[in-house]
Amino acid sequence: MIPDDEMVFVLAVLLSALFPVFAMMLSGGIAARYSLLPSGGDTALNRYVYYFAVPALLITGLGEASVNQILRWDFMIGYLLAAMGVYIGVFLFAHCLLKRSIAESGIQSYTASFANTGYIGIPLLLGLFPDSPDAIIAAVITTVLSNVMLALALAKIELHYATQGYRIHQLVGRIVFRVLMNPFILATVVGFLISWMQLSIPVPISRFLHMLADTTCPVALFAIGMVLAGRSAEQPLPVPGGSREVASLLVVSGAKLILQPLLTLVCLRYLGVSGQWLRMGTLLAALPTAANVYVIAEQYGIYTKGAARAIMVGTLLTLLTVPLVQILLTRIA
Repeated sequence: MIPDDEMVFVLAVLLSALFPVFAMMLSGGIAARYSLLPSGGDTALNRYVYYFAVPALLITGLGEASVNQILRWDFMIGYLLAAMGVYIGVFLFAHCLLKRSIAESGIQSYTASFANTGYIGIPLLLGLFPDSPDAIIAAVITTVLSNVMLALALAKIELHYATQGYRIHQLVGRIVFRVLMNPFILATVVGFLISWMQLSIPVPISRFLHMLADTTCPVALFAIGMVLAGRSAEQPLPVPGGSREVASLLVVSGAKLILQPLLTLVCLRYLGVSGQWLRMGTLLAALPTAANVYVIAEQYGIYTKGAARAIMVGTLLTLLTVPLVQILLTRIA
């Protein structure tokens, strides 16, 4: 049996990490409901997050860590294999069974495989592993690895919208260029190069980047709250009524909260990862979808409301699923 006091502690830490998430969404919903921001405010906020806040977060997170901290290959490969398994499975389900387009299937699979390892993961790990210096590094690594799924989703979107008449090498070059020029991907490359070359970011620039980075999750979650309140649309956001919408939400949420942590646990154990790194990787994989996914969906106008619903539902269900994952990890240990 699992000690009751341990499970109460886990739930308390989780609630502490999730409270600001719900509070920011609620604030955005109130702003939308009472028209406290002008029409299209959610779009403007997401453009800010997309072009400024997230790139700053990635550059500082990677640039201020050493290469040896980032390149923990067994952990990276295990986590990535599990995330890729979820990504491919959800993509095939959405495209082949639900008959979604390649672009929308790509965003759905991205939604099911990108965990909120930054805003929720860092405070959660710091609460559960207060003496571990690797907690923040593990969260940064998993956030960076999620950009692999982002690159795949962006490639599918660019392929979907590619203008007819390109030769194959032109089409491939265009897709690669557009993916690499994505602010998230470009910032990841810049941050890794800073770390690899052991460069030091000047203090004034570092402070500026940190100021931008600190606004990432609050602003993105505020915008999600606006969308869920239906402010950006001409009518309130409907509850998914069609069977395909319900099936999509169930599959995305189930894959994110149940399948991904289980696959991560199996892959990490198979590669010999143990101890705190095994527990941290599995717990990070069990977290709900990050707000960054909605930013991408809104930027391209694909699966926007679906991504917002998945983030809200997944965040609520995390109160049940993460303690269950903790029980599983405790029994294995």
